[in-house]
Amino acid sequence: HRAERLLTEQRWAEAIEPLQTLRQHLPQQQGADSAYAGLALAHRQLGDTNAELAALRQWAEHDTGTPEAPLRLMELASATGDWEELRRNADRLLAIRPMLPQLHRALAQAGEATGRPAEAEAAWTRLLRLDPADPAEAHFHLARLLHQRGDPSARRHLLQALEEAPRHREALALLLTLETTAPAPR
Repeated sequence: HRAERLLTEQRWAEAIEPLQTLRQHLPQQQGADSAYAGLALAHRQLGDTNAELAALRQWAEHDTGTPEAPLRLMELASATGDWEELRRNADRLLAIRPMLPQLHRALAQAGEATGRPAEAEAAWTRLLRLDPADPAEAHFHLARLLHQRGDPSARRHLLQALEEAPRHREALALLLTLETTAPAPR
């Protein structure tokens, strides 16, 4: 009760000790109101990213049914460019909530960043099936990947990206590239 009260009062530094005690005595505790979640929140509010990461990793290992820890770990991994950490937590999240658009977006970005175009292409395709908030981004990235491997369906995705965002500069530049490299019509 003390830890919960301290978190409610936003007394982050004071909440850490009772939360650590709670975690030691109840390591199997799960859910968004567990000691792991409280520790991650307290460290985040105090700006201690390393301690937050440690708490999040412990939370994700002990609680395989709560998506909050893998989501935050993916967010931090994306910000630092730690694509393997992102992929590891995305795999955890796939088992919990496979229909989350941000999961597939993160997997697509990780695939592109690590030179795995087939993985990125599959993730962008899955994201489009989930009706994302920004379909232009997904269509553009998919068009670029398809163009790199010479797939003629790149043009269709590129036009769909431009339909959603007509002033998308990178998409317009790619369209010019497609126009100059396209074979002459018969």
